[in-house]
Amino acid sequence: MKLKLLFVYFLLSVSIANALYIEGQTNKISICPTCFYHLACTGSMEPALKCHDTYFSFVPADEKDIKIGDIIWFHARFEKKYVEAKFVKMINSTTALYDERNVTDVTYKYIVHRVVEIKNNTYTTKGDANNYNDTFDTKFKDIRLKILE
Repeated sequence: MKLKLLFVYFLLSVSIANALYIEGQTNKISICPTCFYHLACTGSMEPALKCHDTYFSFVPADEKDIKIGDIIWFHARFEKKYVEAKFVKMINSTTALYDERNVTDVTYKYIVHRVVEIKNNTYTTKGDANNYNDTFDTKFKDIRLKILE
């Protein structure tokens, strides 16, 4: 009986996903059954989104599709700046000459967080379980999906 019920659930899920895909070609609606687990299973969006949740999402057409309170999946840019010093030579017994240069390491991550503020086409986000807003700003071009709760 459990196997039969599981099979019916599977067929129903595939049918709904196909219908949404075909119907939503203009809005690019998609179903993503395990993406949240693979993308960001950190607990930062609990209780709204949990690991292994199934959720519906769509690609926003323009800035009007994103509002405060929306959950978005976006590409975040992180910069780490530091000064790199390379030993050149000893000038005397107590003084060394170094060649210094400013270095910026850039990494990118995909993040799922909620929009908490919008100013000048820039989105400030925060995980529901986090105490503070994210320290980086997000532009519309970085938003990949809007998650429907």
